[in-house]
Amino acid sequence: DPLVQLAMPRLIELSQHLGATANLAEISGDHILYVSRIPGKSSHFSSTIIGRRLPALCTAAGRAILSTWSASECADAIATWSVNQMTAKTTLDRTEIGRAIETASRQGYAETQNQAILGQTGISAPITGPDGVAFAAVQCSFPSRLWPATRIQEEALPFILDAAHAIAPQLQRGYHAQGLARPMGET
Repeated sequence: DPLVQLAMPRLIELSQHLGATANLAEISGDHILYVSRIPGKSSHFSSTIIGRRLPALCTAAGRAILSTWSASECADAIATWSVNQMTAKTTLDRTEIGRAIETASRQGYAETQNQAILGQTGISAPITGPDGVAFAAVQCSFPSRLWPATRIQEEALPFILDAAHAIAPQLQRGYHAQGLARPMGET
């Protein structure tokens, strides 16, 4: 995967700097697919498996990616894509998921808590192609007890955004030459 080659140095740097799990996720149908994962100091085994698929609407990476899509594509995804209750706190309300994606669109990143693993906060920034639309995202997972929201905002978020923004220009230069294309089709 050419995107993994572009992203790997930034993911390694991000994981080492933050001590957190750093992931590269791509959209695959109505799921996200973890195509590269650098485990952090306190990662759960299940969260370190490359190839793991999760419902996009239930993840920070999926919400970050969708936040760059057109309003109609995003609305269609929110209405029809699967949501699975992975924890007792997984958000299943599609209106609430829609609001979270709108917030991600305004902020430039998505945040989830307790969605796939209890006690975990996910922060994700989209990696956009030349059309400004993402089909991949950088995502980090943090144990909520060690990383309260203010700490994430101050100490982690700038580095996550920087990683995604550093990968995007490389992606844009090699978008067609390396066979990188948005799975849902060009817009």
